[in-house]
Amino acid sequence: MQADAIRAAAANFRSCLEELWPTAERRGVTRANFDVQTAGLTPDLRIMDFVDAQPEFTKSLWDYLDTLVSDARIENGRKILAQYRATFDAVEKAYGVDRYIIAAIWGVETNYSTAIGERSVVRSTATLACIGRRQDFFREEFLSALEIVARGDLRPEQLKGSWAGAFGPTQFMPTSFKRYAVDFDGDGRRDVVDSVPDLIASTANNLKKDGWMAGQTWGYEVVVPQGFDFLHADRARTLTMREWERVGMRRPGGKSLPRGEDKAYLMVPAGAQGPARGARGGRSAVGRAHEARVSVDLLRGSYESRCDVGDDGGRAIEGNVDAANDFAHRQSAYCAGRAQSKFRRLCSRLGAARLSRP
Repeated sequence: MQADAIRAAAANFRSCLEELWPTAERRGVTRANFDVQTAGLTPDLRIMDFVDAQPEFTKSLWDYLDTLVSDARIENGRKILAQYRATFDAVEKAYGVDRYIIAAIWGVETNYSTAIGERSVVRSTATLACIGRRQDFFREEFLSALEIVARGDLRPEQLKGSWAGAFGPTQFMPTSFKRYAVDFDGDGRRDVVDSVPDLIASTANNLKKDGWMAGQTWGYEVVVPQGFDFLHADRARTLTMREWERVGMRRPGGKSLPRGEDKAYLMVPAGAQGPARGARGGRSAVGRAHEARVSVDLLRGSYESRCDVGDDGGRAIEGNVDAANDFAHRQSAYCAGRAQSKFRRLCSRLGAARLSRP
């Protein structure tokens, strides 16, 4: 968005907010509540610098992994799993979602609540609702943030987060909160910020409703044959496992691909010279960006001390994520991995490719 267009939209900010009042009223927000949340509100124009500069879109795969999959983060994740073991037990029983994937998401999104963000969710979403390319999307987020406060699930001071409006340790967007948040501790509030039971259960509910299927992987590491045309590494090109084998695709060590009739596409998050994965058919519930899936998958495998090294030294960690595409309109942190040295230390190095679920 050009600077003059940003300035013009900013000058119209108050009028833009007032135009949203009738919709807010229809959703149960009182005029008094609306006025309290918007009184004196000004656009946060610094946000516009971040819109096209998210790290998962500007860093290399290896640099991203270096940041997200560190020894310290792995150790902290294991501590979280031990500290809240009883809650993870109860949530696994209630939702059937693997505790390790939830812990990994918590680690990737906010480094276990140490990097949640300090921006007002109401101000951030209001800014993007009135300025920028995705105003329709963020109007819904802004109105949802007002609803959350009006309902009493969270106090305004708890709604602090990223520039895009994601909040809490696993970074719920306001609309995602409305769809998936649950009151697991029974206090009458869905508090994904300060209630660990609500946080863990809401994250599990999000995954389950996005298609999580217990016991299934989201993809397999594969070795790409010499001369392979990487134009076929496309989400739109899905083949059965048997068809991929016919073009020379194998798992590390020459192993055959399982489930011959399952469909998959080829994912190469670091380009033709980097690791590639294949995601199996169906929905995957852990993040739209390939890099994020790899990061979450690595952390999850590290918590379980589960690193399968292929005969060629390649890596085969299979994240238990058969739902990996819708969990994150919650944004970015799910965007792949970075830093080859860290990656190798975590369990040798990634192999050539992975077949992934569409």
